[in-house]
Amino acid sequence: MNVIDFFKNPYVITFLAYTLAYSLHFHVVSPFEHLYDNVLTGLASWLFFPHAVRVLSVWMLGPKALIGLLPAHYLIGYIMYPERSLFDLDMLAPLVASMSAVMAFEVFKLANLNLYLDDLQKALHWRTLLLVGAVASVFNAVGLTFVYQDHIDQASMYTLMTKYLVGDTLGLFLGLVLVVLVLRWVLPRPSATSL
Repeated sequence: MNVIDFFKNPYVITFLAYTLAYSLHFHVVSPFEHLYDNVLTGLASWLFFPHAVRVLSVWMLGPKALIGLLPAHYLIGYIMYPERSLFDLDMLAPLVASMSAVMAFEVFKLANLNLYLDDLQKALHWRTLLLVGAVASVFNAVGLTFVYQDHIDQASMYTLMTKYLVGDTLGLFLGLVLVVLVLRWVLPRPSATSL
């Protein structure tokens, strides 16, 4: 396998996209948020682009997206919080966050709505992806609030859950807008003569 083939691998692309989205969040969004809203900024965000990568990668790759998501999330966790042990309960956060999108798609699948890309015969509307992402955000909010319950007081739990729900969903929405804009720019448009 040469270098180009390595970077064409969908799991490597997922790993890199998730790492890039997290890096942008950590170095751009988070410091800006910290200036205006210092409440639980280290645990949750009002705008979280990595959720878009989670949802889109699980949509395209199914549960196998975890092959790219989990290592990326653990690497990011290690870089951001090197003092944490792998046996620390906080280290469950990457597993909970990465699994949230898989759980959302699987819930729809249990309801006889298989929304994974490989099982669709027509294009999925972006609103459906937003709905699945919102459900994933609920799983993420509940799971991560449980994981971090020892770090926050009871009164802050609702704020934390709200930030997860809003940040994940808004990050997914803006991520989808960005993907659409990039695809419109990259993909050729049909000419008037071909219509």
